Amino acid sequence: MAWQTVTLADLKKMFSVPEWDALTKTDGQTAEVEGILHDTVAACRDMLRARNTIGPSGQLPDAARRFALLIARCDVLERWPKAGLLTEPRLKDKDTAYAYFAKATVTFPESDQVDTPAIPRPTIRATGARYNRHQEDGA
Repeated sequence: MAWQTVTLADLKKMFSVPEWDALTKTDGQTAEVEGILHDTVAACRDMLRARNTIGPSGQLPDAARRFALLIARCDVLERWPKAGLLTEPRLKDKDTAYAYFAKATVTFPESDQVDTPAIPRPTIRATGARYNRHQEDGA
């Protein structure tokens, strides 16, 4: 499965020209949209990381890119609610995207395997001591 970077140009395709122009009137707004996209991709990678090996930094598998863009589109529109562009169908698309990430699994062809650092597991040991509320609280 190929992994690709989700770009601002990809997000732009999720809007009509008048919508995009209204949302990115100034350089400051464009930078905010880029920040929202970056945060959304990072969150989507975290959702995938829970059950999968993750590909190159800042990238998503092809199958997940559209769902990440659906989430980013709503996140951008939530940032500027006065624009009135956040509709019920778009909110349903966002819910669908979150449902995808909740159950998505990513498979790698042998040639695309990417190693992720091992996460150390905590060691939990029984102490044998039993908690007694009356002894601990001094009652």
